[in-house]
Amino acid sequence: MRVQQNSVGITLNQLKYIAIAAMTLDHIAFAFVPNSSILYDLMRFIGRLAAPIMFFSAAEGCRHTQNMNRYMLRLAIFALISWIPYLFFYYGGDLTSGSPIRPNVIVTIFLGVAAVRVQRSNKIQSMAVKTILITGLVLLSVPADWGVIGVLIILTMDRFRVSFSIQMFALSILLLFGLDITELATQPILSLAHYGRLSMDQGIWITAVINAGALLSIDLFSYYKGQHGRKNWASKWLFYFYYPAHLMILGLLQSIF
Repeated sequence: MRVQQNSVGITLNQLKYIAIAAMTLDHIAFAFVPNSSILYDLMRFIGRLAAPIMFFSAAEGCRHTQNMNRYMLRLAIFALISWIPYLFFYYGGDLTSGSPIRPNVIVTIFLGVAAVRVQRSNKIQSMAVKTILITGLVLLSVPADWGVIGVLIILTMDRFRVSFSIQMFALSILLLFGLDITELATQPILSLAHYGRLSMDQGIWITAVINAGALLSIDLFSYYKGQHGRKNWASKWLFYFYYPAHLMILGLLQSIF
């Protein structure tokens, strides 16, 4: 059983509300704030909190759900509902300006939960078969928002669910390397080794700094007390309905302005 890490605790519901706020901030910056501004970098740095919380919540959902089939069906339905709103938002309110093969983050969560189901399956005895199936699910996630890293986070959080410290260590490794945050150290070292001077591409540096915001989630999770919080309509359905709704609104605003 998970050991409480901090006497001051937050619930899973509160984590989800933080994710919604961070996600909204991130999407507003993506849609409307000039990407050469400090405000853009700051908003997206904070916004990087959202996805790790969503994936952690999905892993907790796998742990607590009484019906995995129903959980996966819910994810599948809202992944489809959110498909057009995500494209509408991502392409600035113009659905004709890009490829439709750009799945949203709920698709990533669905594939992650499916990978967890394969990992836990007692019907599949062969580890080789499990590895092949999970690899297939990971490959399916490649074009999706947060794709491979998202599926791996959900899978890893479930695999090490009995040990918070191992969970967070694994999460830190996935974030550091999956989001190229290590470029902050490796790029200057490579530059010094190859060219005899410390330097770094500004674009790589800014992207790595923004992505480092995801690491804030690790400290946030240390306050998680392993409780869902009050169970009501909002705690179960708010994110599912809010996600496509806010994407449509932001996409519509982009098409107007």
